[in-house]
Amino acid sequence: MTPQGPGMRDQIAGQSVIEELLRQQQAVPPRSRFARFWGYSPLAADSVAWYLGAQGEIEVGKILGRLPPEWRVFHALPIGKADADIDHLVLGPGGIFTINTKHHRGKKICIAERSITVNGQKQPYLRNSKFEATRVTKMLRERMPQLPPAQAVIALVRPGQITIKKKPDVVNVLDANYLRR
Repeated sequence: MTPQGPGMRDQIAGQSVIEELLRQQQAVPPRSRFARFWGYSPLAADSVAWYLGAQGEIEVGKILGRLPPEWRVFHALPIGKADADIDHLVLGPGGIFTINTKHHRGKKICIAERSITVNGQKQPYLRNSKFEATRVTKMLRERMPQLPPAQAVIALVRPGQITIKKKPDVVNVLDANYLRR
């Protein structure tokens, strides 16, 4: 009998991001007494984005955890050969959803038909989310050809201002607080 590794249901929200954050922080020396006294962050500058990403995924995981029992939620699902993962996969009466979490506390988000900008910086979120949903659809249809396609969702955690110029055709972008609706 061989021990099995953790399964899909064993992953917690933000697990992949937390693991990467911990990997990065291993090389960071402990803070000095002076740094602790003055409240300097123990995080390396490169680790802050991973920390915020983990916070966002955990928050979305809590929201999804309040879905009715007929829904199934999976977190941090590895996909592909690289270290990429799907933040959240949700299956239920309303369909199949891949949810990509983006934590942009207080930032200005502008959504257009083919692009998303955060504080004026263009981000590849629409392309990446569409790719994830297409990949999941392909994988699931290999076993169950009649399944509807997975729907791509981008959940924005604590955004400042959201401006929608034109809704994207393929990806739903929304404030994470509205996920359950």
